[in-house]
Amino acid sequence: MRLFGKRRKIQFTDKTHPMMGIVSAGIGVVCLIVTLVLFIGAGKAKGHAPAWYGYIGTLDMLVSLFGFIIGIRCLRQEDIYITTPSIGITLNGILTLGFILLLFVGVL
Repeated sequence: MRLFGKRRKIQFTDKTHPMMGIVSAGIGVVCLIVTLVLFIGAGKAKGHAPAWYGYIGTLDMLVSLFGFIIGIRCLRQEDIYITTPSIGITLNGILTLGFILLLFVGVL
């Protein structure tokens, strides 16, 4: 009779958290915060925000694209945990696609 259920086995691995994956996830979080701040600021200005909002938004899109690319490159490494690169790829990919969609809607 077992009182404590299944015991967990301890597994030792050589996997590490890749630095590029951590940077990609960090870039994604920072770009998300900047995007939210820009949206709130443009909403408070009722659509008449200064031009530098657009410049910062474009820079944010490029940085997000950079984070997406380094996240993809990071997944090609061996013996790594894929959690942080996956978070970075997801956040940066969604932000980049959102900015591209916003750019096309603005042109129309």
